[in-house]
Amino acid sequence: MKKALSIILVIIVLVIAFPPFAASAAEEFFWFQIHPGTNWGRVYDLAIDPISPNIIYAATENAGVFKSADGGVTWAAANLGLTQSKIRSLAIDPTRTITLYAGSDWDPFKSVNGGAYWDQISNGWNNAAGFSIAIDPRNTSILFIGTDRGVFKSVNGGDSWVNSSNGLDNKAVFTIAIDPQTSTTLYAGTDRGVFKSVNGGASWIAINNGMDWMVIQSFAIDPTRPATLYAGTLGYGLFKSVNGGTSWTEVNNGMSNDWVTSIVIDPTNTATLYAGTFGGGVFRSINGSTSWNPINLGLKELYVHKLAIDPLSPTTLYASISYNGVFKSRVVDFKYALFLPTILR
Repeated sequence: MKKALSIILVIIVLVIAFPPFAASAAEEFFWFQIHPGTNWGRVYDLAIDPISPNIIYAATENAGVFKSADGGVTWAAANLGLTQSKIRSLAIDPTRTITLYAGSDWDPFKSVNGGAYWDQISNGWNNAAGFSIAIDPRNTSILFIGTDRGVFKSVNGGDSWVNSSNGLDNKAVFTIAIDPQTSTTLYAGTDRGVFKSVNGGASWIAINNGMDWMVIQSFAIDPTRPATLYAGTLGYGLFKSVNGGTSWTEVNNGMSNDWVTSIVIDPTNTATLYAGTFGGGVFRSINGSTSWNPINLGLKELYVHKLAIDPLSPTTLYASISYNGVFKSRVVDFKYALFLPTILR
């Protein structure tokens, strides 16, 4: 009862204090905590099953992988076979979604049964920290992992690996992405800018015109116009390219924080984007990044590590928040703000 009254009081104060906000949009995002993160440490990555999006996986700092099968209502450890408790990255095979990959500080792991059991897959690996995993959407046996020692590639579902860093000079690769239409085109966000490969990772070239040599923390490709790219930096905000990385433009209007840790794009309307920042919370753009507005109502703090978007219900987002676990968004009609505790149940 006290929690419900507190929520109602917050809503009333916001509506009174910011009448233009209340009048400009009857519906707004509200975040609520779905796991406090107790014993988890930070949540480095979130992965949503693209076919059954109520299934979510969380990669944690201290407790391995956790899984929810009910949209985050309940969570259970999914660690059998894992020999590392710090899991940095996750990826789900888009065609066979019970097949998962996980990157740790030392070795990669694979599960073929939805996280019930994991096998270490380190043939050809070199004790590298796996920061980001990308799976070829046209041939899911091909995958890439961005590491602190460049990029590793497998063409057999992780059975073996080769270093695929020619041109990267073994730079740390914090994020890696594959063009959804031309899967031999890849992008790597590194500690020295963005690099591009047009031959399936055989070689890489720097593409930093307009962006200098910044640390790239996050990256996203427009799924309908893959020449449109977004790169989130450490300390310089967000940059956009509309020509496949040939040139970049800063797109930070309205964004009050310059450490962009995560970028997700609404798959049904790619002009709508969300950016997670470390210190400014979550920002939304509805015009292809021309301008941004914060959407932080309900968040306990503003240090966002990762965002994930429900592909079938793209107003539902998940955010991992520093040491406060995982939050989930709901679109709430503020005309019915007094019923908010019921809506969020």
